[in-house]
Amino acid sequence: METIAIEGQHATPCPLTAPHQALWVAAIREYWRDALAYDRTGRSRDKGEAFTDLHTDRELLSNLCGPLGLSVDWVSKIILSAT
Repeated sequence: METIAIEGQHATPCPLTAPHQALWVAAIREYWRDALAYDRTGRSRDKGEAFTDLHTDRELLSNLCGPLGLSVDWVSKIILSAT
């Protein structure tokens, strides 16, 4: 397992259990819903934050995809194909 340096500290990531994976998947689903709602209506619970992130640097999406090892490009293509 690889070691990650965080602010000068080293941490070894632990594998995600199924409940933890489900939590991250649910967070991506909410990001998707918010981005689509804003695209379709100009309104969303996050006031367009996911939509803006999706069309700019995708930093938020990257934070959501990271723990699951998902490609940000792959996930964003799926979301954008629904818009």
